[in-house]
Amino acid sequence: MKIKEQLEDFIVIEKSNVEINETGEYTYFLMKKENYNTVKAIELIAKRLHAPFRNIGFAGNKDKKAITTQVCSVKGFGKIRIEKISSEGIKLTYLGKGDKPVSLGDLEGNNFEILVRDASVPNKIDKFINYYGKQRFGGNNIEVGRAIIKKDFKEACRLLNLDESNAVMSLRNLNKKLLTLYVHAYQSWIWNESVKTLNDVDELELIGFGNNFENEITKKEKIKPRDFIIRQIPDLSREGSVRKVWCEVKELSIEKKGDNVLLKFFLPKGSYATVFIEALFQ
Repeated sequence: MKIKEQLEDFIVIEKSNVEINETGEYTYFLMKKENYNTVKAIELIAKRLHAPFRNIGFAGNKDKKAITTQVCSVKGFGKIRIEKISSEGIKLTYLGKGDKPVSLGDLEGNNFEILVRDASVPNKIDKFINYYGKQRFGGNNIEVGRAIIKKDFKEACRLLNLDESNAVMSLRNLNKKLLTLYVHAYQSWIWNESVKTLNDVDELELIGFGNNFENEITKKEKIKPRDFIIRQIPDLSREGSVRKVWCEVKELSIEKKGDNVLLKFFLPKGSYATVFIEALFQ
């Protein structure tokens, strides 16, 4: 079984819940990209617009090795300037206006069309364990997140090849969305490891300030929920929440294509197609 052998094997179309109008201070546009993850694509767009990264909003980080489409926002630019931006692998299409920026989580979910190569037709399943996917943990994301939560800012800078002499300032100079991904990665890893120790539960807390989450994983890591209050960089503080242990798959179709299998399905936000595929072909 192989996935992502070619970019066109993995197609993702975001189902946005952003309300688009004809007026408003924010411009909404559709970003279709390939061979970029969302953060890298937004960095390129910001550079072309001569705008800060933080001024461009998006609802979720999409894979690099895929063809993905998602709704984004920017303040201070119109249709002509947006659609002039082009790059190999990135195309922007003006959608309209609105009064709010697109923020993380502003989507219902994603529609997927995925070709699984060298695979037999699997039996259908309608749900799977809602683990966070490996792409959230790319590189040393977990280690950087752990260092930030433990307030070892010099270690975080060392891992990121940043100046350690004024570690807090070095981290503050990175864009907030990117830094937040590191903290999310550590939270998500703790959640995944915690689920593996449980049986027959419908939901599990995601550690963060405001809850009382504690188990063998957190004891081993020597952390507590209040450690997710980061006074030195307040924007990185993360509140606790709850995540469903099981994810339902909708609109699943399975079609044999020679030696390959074509899957089409919808997953709610925060769930991972790669995790579903692993469960489907077990």
